Amino acid sequence: TDAVGGVWQYATTLAQVLCDRHAAQVLLVVCGPEPGRERLGSLPLGIRANGGSMELESLPIPLEWDGAATDADLLEGRKALLRLALAWRAHVLHVNEHHLGALGSEGLPVLLASHSDLCSWEEAMGGSAAAVRPVYLRRVRAGLAGAAMVVAPSGSVANALCAQYGYLDVVRVIPNGVLEAPALDIGGGSVDAVMAGRLWDPAKNLATYSEAVSGLSDRRFLAIGPRGTDDPPGLTGHDGNIEYTGPLSNQEVWATLRRT
Repeated sequence: TDAVGGVWQYATTLAQVLCDRHAAQVLLVVCGPEPGRERLGSLPLGIRANGGSMELESLPIPLEWDGAATDADLLEGRKALLRLALAWRAHVLHVNEHHLGALGSEGLPVLLASHSDLCSWEEAMGGSAAAVRPVYLRRVRAGLAGAAMVVAPSGSVANALCAQYGYLDVVRVIPNGVLEAPALDIGGGSVDAVMAGRLWDPAKNLATYSEAVSGLSDRRFLAIGPRGTDDPPGLTGHDGNIEYTGPLSNQEVWATLRRT
């Protein structure tokens, strides 16, 4: 997984459920930038009473969508991940980066979860999939071809894999899930609306949220998440009538939603 966006929530939730409910031994491997303290603070690492466990490792594998990685960089990253999987005697490798599906050619069962892709992102932003570099297309196609199973959180994502990359095998749609909300003793609503996500990403559409609430000066609106890719975790403040909280832990997000 990576620790940049929502896939972190997806991967850590899945890992926790596998450990707690199914006694699985899970090694969570982070590629790209290492997770910050606000993410690690709520991560329940360690051995469970039922025999399950969750451990964390980081590998210097560049993210495929940032455009900076060479084929050699990604190949070395895949080799490092394969060595780790073999050392752990892993039964299955669950990956969220398309190119990592190519590890299936080494004989290890790989489940590839596709959450988004650059071609569909470009089109959603009003651009053209033709702007995506051919090397990215080649890497995604190789990963899809190598995986033993491909899943997506929605029909839209599944259809994009077929339309943009010519993938003709089965894509199983498994909607994302969340853990049960913790029992919190919180008073009545004090927040009128909340937006949460990577606020710097145009696809998350902070502009529409800002426009929608701009004339409601007597109401309280929150935006949760980083406002820029290099923002420190504690960056907060106001812009118009929106209060920016910066990134919050899962518990803090639940508490905020209970006040909404």
